[in-house]
Amino acid sequence: MDWVIFWLCIVNVMSQSSFSLMAPFFPSMAKEEKGVGSTIVGLIMACLSVSFVIASLFISMTLSKLGRRLVLYTGIILGISSMVGFGFMIWINDRILFIILSFSLRLLTGVASAFICVSAYAMVSIKYPDNVQAKISLLEAANGAGLFIGPIFGGLVYQYTHFCVPFFTFSALFLLCVPFMVKNLGPELDRDDTADSDAPKIGYLRLLGHKRVLFSGINQFWNMIVFTSGQPIFGPRLETVYGLNPLLVGVMFAVPCIAYIIGGPVLIPLIAKKFEPRTTKIIGFFILAVCCFIIGPSQILGFPKSSFPMMVIGLVFLGVGAAFTIIPIIPEMLDAVEGQYLESRSEVSDKFSGIFNMAGGFGQI
Repeated sequence: MDWVIFWLCIVNVMSQSSFSLMAPFFPSMAKEEKGVGSTIVGLIMACLSVSFVIASLFISMTLSKLGRRLVLYTGIILGISSMVGFGFMIWINDRILFIILSFSLRLLTGVASAFICVSAYAMVSIKYPDNVQAKISLLEAANGAGLFIGPIFGGLVYQYTHFCVPFFTFSALFLLCVPFMVKNLGPELDRDDTADSDAPKIGYLRLLGHKRVLFSGINQFWNMIVFTSGQPIFGPRLETVYGLNPLLVGVMFAVPCIAYIIGGPVLIPLIAKKFEPRTTKIIGFFILAVCCFIIGPSQILGFPKSSFPMMVIGLVFLGVGAAFTIIPIIPEMLDAVEGQYLESRSEVSDKFSGIFNMAGGFGQI
């Protein structure tokens, strides 16, 4: 058993679950019990991406110096703190205070997610330089699993218990994983190739000067726009138009994540044998374009105003298309600078992880 990739996958599962578990029930609670408008709720859900982008930018520049493991564990503690905070929000009755605290906790969640994601992807690039795409596909499958587990866990526990229980329970589970991570993630993951080197520092602009790196960043930006743009309205629409309860709403949020998991580790290796990463991404964008017309459903194409089967098919296409376009990104970046920056490989890995996560964060905004 490769315990390094195992625990990096576990932390990604827990991280993605922690900020997605509230999707099935928080928007409805905020509007019905606290009197918060749909626009404000949408901004609360989306503001995570702002802090995610800013934190990704700064943490990737200092990752080697601070230590990737320290950054990872800090992100975990911040994430747990934000979840515990959200658990107490049900007892905040003042509308303005509720909005302020919700924004603050969601921003903290974004910082935590940035710390975890940037450090995890950098660790994989350093630990597995000859097998990056395969390991990235596992991390992405873990992300998909987290996005799948979070809404179902949150919706199920919320339906049968109380608003605070999903947050407190998941926080405890996340905390229990930390000792095992400390035991299995060794000091080699904190390697800094530039510590004893006179090589000049490598900035973002220098790396983005490579067209393939720049295009990969733009690729990730559009991926996240397509993947997350419907989240603020998707849950309420499922409840009002299709009459689904919070548990079934969570199941529907999980559909593209399941397709993402299958489309990553299962399909990507098969396609990679015959096509370059760029070709895989083009196929993925075509699939995403089709899914956007189906999920709507598109009135321009004459589809019905509401169709549950079409929506499910569209969500499956969304997950598969996202896997095809996201997983090849970091391997494509590394391939674009192959043979260059040999004395600064760890720094380049950190920066590419930062670009990948920042671009995704901008797309979510």
